[in-house]
Amino acid sequence: MSTKQLLLFKNEGQERPDPRNPQAPPITVDEANTAFEQWLNNHVPRLRPSSMKVYRALWETFLRFQKSRMATWEDTTAETIKAFLASLEYSKRPHRERYQSVLERAFEEIEVLRKPLNENPASKTAVAVPKGKEWRDAKDNDPTQFLTRLDQIILREALLKAAAKLKGHTLTPPTRWRLSRDTAIVTTLFACGVKPAELTVLSVNCIYRNEEGALLDTGAYQGLAANERGHRQDPNQDATHAYIGDGLGARRIVTIPEWASEILEQWLAIRALAPSGHASMPIQRLFPGNREVTVHRQSTVMNPATLVRIVTKWGRVHAGLELTPQRLRNTFGAMLLAAGTELGEVDHVMGYAPGAASAFRLRQAWLAWCATHNEHTTA
Repeated sequence: MSTKQLLLFKNEGQERPDPRNPQAPPITVDEANTAFEQWLNNHVPRLRPSSMKVYRALWETFLRFQKSRMATWEDTTAETIKAFLASLEYSKRPHRERYQSVLERAFEEIEVLRKPLNENPASKTAVAVPKGKEWRDAKDNDPTQFLTRLDQIILREALLKAAAKLKGHTLTPPTRWRLSRDTAIVTTLFACGVKPAELTVLSVNCIYRNEEGALLDTGAYQGLAANERGHRQDPNQDATHAYIGDGLGARRIVTIPEWASEILEQWLAIRALAPSGHASMPIQRLFPGNREVTVHRQSTVMNPATLVRIVTKWGRVHAGLELTPQRLRNTFGAMLLAAGTELGEVDHVMGYAPGAASAFRLRQAWLAWCATHNEHTTA
């Protein structure tokens, strides 16, 4: 966004006094952004960097919407807010309600710039509508989803078939690189159950072998920038896991099934053949967003939306299945439960926050899902 001050007026450059305070100058975009950032940074309890990133994206979307309607801050009403929330076509109702709360707090900060305070146009009272009406007319969150036993078999066979295809010589290097990366991504989520956000920052050193077989170390990641890290005080706890996990995600070593290790090691070999840039570059991420990594084009954290697109497309093209990163991770947890793994061990292997009863909730969701899909609950 431009750093220069922009006035969001119906006629750009036209200044007019605030009807609530005739002496107050109009609020600029820069002032509104500053107020929003102050709210993010001073939030109690402190927001995780991942939440801050989502809220900033929402805020920028709202600014674009406001500008498209040629609305001033003074002209913004509850109807403006409701129209914006209704425009979030792909957001489900709980997400829209959360975004309404974010906008409400942002406008509280912005309104501090002028006195006296007027009614907050984004407040729950101002935009209140019955559930299922207007901007609240959107789907609820989907229940936790899993793959059936048959789908698990189909997926594993499809992964192995894709890996076999990569051994041929009919693919161009870029196509081979992309297919191998995407196959390895689906394999890592399905066979190791890592969190989608963990997967995007794992380094190439996270996979290794010892006398126990192939292992994946979730603590081996390429560090994030200082402003992306969590706020832990304990130096023995990984700041990155505060960013990517539940706030208390712990490092863990996950055993990789032998069939999956072959796919991941194949990817490491193919990845090593891609242009790697300058020798002095830092450790690269296991799953870079682009093939050519140079000093000027370093591998960055893969966008979560990109990860979803990769997994969804792979599932449809290669297995005829509807896949998402979270559905694959849920299925990994379900396989642990079906094998009789104790809840405490499930908590550990899945990297759940201690004391959050996440494994218990996963088991309850899985049992309910099995009941509606005629699935057995034992391996």
